[in-house]
Amino acid sequence: MRDLMLPETDGTDVQVSETQRELISMLVQTLACFGGHGQSEYELKAIMRGCKIAMEGFDPQAIKAALKHLTLNNPRNPFRFTPQDLHREIQRQQRKFQVAEFEDDDAVLDRLLRERQALEAERFGHVKRL
Repeated sequence: MRDLMLPETDGTDVQVSETQRELISMLVQTLACFGGHGQSEYELKAIMRGCKIAMEGFDPQAIKAALKHLTLNNPRNPFRFTPQDLHREIQRQQRKFQVAEFEDDDAVLDRLLRERQALEAERFGHVKRL
């Protein structure tokens, strides 16, 4: 099963990052939660490759969050979720992360604005000096 998520190669060793290994492991564990007994190796490889395509280009944290969510909130329970289900959930999780980043940016901008106002007030003598 080592080659399920790795690029096609000519038999040479492929370097896989720790993050990729962790995502592959999480995907296998999540898929295992929903059976698939009696599935051929070919079918399993096809599902795994479809999931790989579904995960491409997304932030690893969003992928991890999506896999955790699908473990307990599978829309096709008791059957396996599809690569399309995974892709949609990753998109949803990615939007959550982007919103959180914007909220952080707003906090930073507010702090910078307050600092600027304090500097201007001090510069123009509007602040009492201790």
